[in-house]
Amino acid sequence: MATRSSSSNARRARRSLAPRDGRAGRAGRKVAVAREGCGEACGAGGRQNAAAHFSSDAGVVPRGARRSSNPVVRIENACLPGRLFSSLARAVRALGTENLRRTYRTTFWFDFGPPAALPEEAILSVRSRIPRVPAGAYAGVEWWLSRMRTSDVQVDFHQDRDEALFRRIGASVHPSFSSVLFLNRCRGGLLALLDAPANDDNPARVPDPFDADLVRPWPNRFVLFRGDATHGVLDANNEIPHGRLPAPTPLRLALVMNWWTRRPLELPRFARSGRYRALRVGSGAVVVEPGARVEVSRRRRSRR
Repeated sequence: MATRSSSSNARRARRSLAPRDGRAGRAGRKVAVAREGCGEACGAGGRQNAAAHFSSDAGVVPRGARRSSNPVVRIENACLPGRLFSSLARAVRALGTENLRRTYRTTFWFDFGPPAALPEEAILSVRSRIPRVPAGAYAGVEWWLSRMRTSDVQVDFHQDRDEALFRRIGASVHPSFSSVLFLNRCRGGLLALLDAPANDDNPARVPDPFDADLVRPWPNRFVLFRGDATHGVLDANNEIPHGRLPAPTPLRLALVMNWWTRRPLELPRFARSGRYRALRVGSGAVVVEPGARVEVSRRRRSRR
C-alpha cells in the first residue's frame, strides 16, 4: 500500500520531482534516465560494463532526479514477436477490472514446462535473454499482472522477495533477476529503479537520495534488473505518489516476472488456480475497443 502523507516531507518530495514541463515527453525525445547493457555483469554483482546514458522514448525526467551512478537496468524494445505480444496484451485488457484489488497478491509459478497461460508463453520467449547465474539453472519464474491507475499508485518502493518466507522467519530472499514487460502506454507511471534501500520515513518509502534509473512504459518494452534492486512507480504526473489524484487515469498494464533458482514458498501454478480465464492458452479472448466497428457474420438457417 502506498504511503499517504500530507507532511512537509511529502510536499518537499513532490516539489523536487515535478516534471520540467509538466507533461509527458513525446516518443523519440532523449529526456529520461535509463540504462542498457546490464548483461551478465549484473549477475556477478558488477556493473562496470553498464554505461550510463539517456534512453529515447522513456518519458520526462523529474526535476531533481539525478543520473544514477550505479545503473541497474537493461531495456529491450519490441521484445516479443508481434503476434504473441498482441495476443497477450489483448487478453490482459479483456480481464478489465477482474481481481484488480488483489492483482499484486495473485502470483503464479512457472517451471518452464508446457505453458498454460499466455504470460507463460511470453516467459519462454524471453528466457534466452536472462543472464546466467553462478548457482546454476533457474528453477522457474514467479509471475503476476501489474495493473494500476497512475492516479492512485498503491505500491510503495520495495525489493522483490519470497514473501511467504519473510512472513514465516523474517528473512529477505530475493530473486536472481526481476523483469517487467510493459503492455501499454500510460500517463506518467515511470518505473524508477535504485541501488539504495527504501526509506520508511519518506512518502511511498522512496530512497534517499533519489538517484534513479527511470523507464517509461511502452508497448512490448522489456526491462530487466537485479532481483535486489529497489523499485517503485511514479504517479500520473511523474511525481512520488503522495495520495489519490483528482482525475482517474486508465490502467497501466504490465507483466512482472521474477527469475528464481529455487521455488518460493506457497506459489500456485496457473493451471490449478482457476484465475484469469482470459489468459489461458487458446482462450481466444476478444477485446472491442471503444468506437470500433464490429461486423457480425450471420449464418442462414437451412430450411428443411
